Amino acid sequence: MSRRPIRSSETQIIFSPESPRYDRTCWVCLASDKDDDAGPVLKDWVRPCRCRGTTKWVHQACLQRWIDEKQAGNAAAPVLCSQCRTQYRIVCPKLGPLFECFEEYEKIIDAFSPLATAFLVLGGVGWCANRFGMLSLTQTLGSDATAALLENRDPVLIHVTVPLIPFVLAGSRFIDWHTYGLRLYWWSQSQLKRFVLGDDGCERNEAEANSTSRMREPAELKSSSDAATITRRVMGGLLLPTCAAVCGQLLFDGLIEEQWKKSLLGGFVYVLGKGIVKMMYRHQQYVRQASRTILSWDES
Repeated sequence: MSRRPIRSSETQIIFSPESPRYDRTCWVCLASDKDDDAGPVLKDWVRPCRCRGTTKWVHQACLQRWIDEKQAGNAAAPVLCSQCRTQYRIVCPKLGPLFECFEEYEKIIDAFSPLATAFLVLGGVGWCANRFGMLSLTQTLGSDATAALLENRDPVLIHVTVPLIPFVLAGSRFIDWHTYGLRLYWWSQSQLKRFVLGDDGCERNEAEANSTSRMREPAELKSSSDAATITRRVMGGLLLPTCAAVCGQLLFDGLIEEQWKKSLLGGFVYVLGKGIVKMMYRHQQYVRQASRTILSWDES
């Protein structure tokens, strides 16, 4: 079957962009030149970017709606073509002098608002940290000793070091020394058994224990890192000077006169005692996990 040859005039009519019958297709609504009878709004075509082919042309009204969705209410936000990444050139009618001044004022406020907010937040945090640091020094050293300490020091050094006190206290609670102490306890137990019983006796003891005991070796318990644990550690670090002062007052009131010595010893006793109790508790958790059993399903 022979094909009818295409005349050059027909090719010019179909594919020439300058021809009014050029078949353009909107990439938003997928309407073409043949569908322009639907309304006069769809007759306004625009080529807003470097795209070619089917994504070259778009209706002005369709593109306006698409840009509104992309800007999401922010009329000053730039919009890029999703294909060639060309920024659309959006031109709006000029405002009057009064509204142009107001628009520039809004731009200046938008530019400086993040900086001003950050300055106020950091200033508030610094002021609170400075007050808390002074309170911690007063609790541990006493009011007279704190006043004498700050009186003979450089003000710049004071304003830099005192606000760091709450951050140092909170950060110290994230040093998990209990785990290292518990591992040292387990290691010392094994070394003591090997020293007393010897290698052969220790191996026989472990074999007998495994044959008669139901205990297994569970995974090592790790500290939780959820939000409750983090906030608990932060609060524990911030309350450390208060707990140290209270323990020092209760334990060493009649023995030591200086407030800072009582607070130092009280804090040492508080941290050491709490750490030992926590290590014993974690050891019991480990033993409990090693002795756990799983029950069979009871169909009744």
